[in-house]
Amino acid sequence: MNTFFILGLIVLILSPVIYRFPMLLAGYNTMSKKERAKIDEKRLKTYAAGGLAILGLVTMLFGFLPEKAMWVHITYVCFILVFLVAFLIATNSKRMQKK
Repeated sequence: MNTFFILGLIVLILSPVIYRFPMLLAGYNTMSKKERAKIDEKRLKTYAAGGLAILGLVTMLFGFLPEKAMWVHITYVCFILVFLVAFLIATNSKRMQKK
């Protein structure tokens, strides 16, 4: 097994943990109760767990590519950057607020 596969497996295992314990999300546990009341917790934990699951699966798929090839690493870094920017925009949008 190579590094990508092991890393993807770890991230994939974290997905249901984050869904079960949303207080582990960075910044969520430091919010006041008043700020937390404005956020739709179910939607936030679903987005976070789904995002981690996608990230873990794609990382595991990269584990099946040749690890020594430089294009694999460059492609993976580009994927991570695009995915994280899109994920941060989605989770910080108005969609996460209660209606």
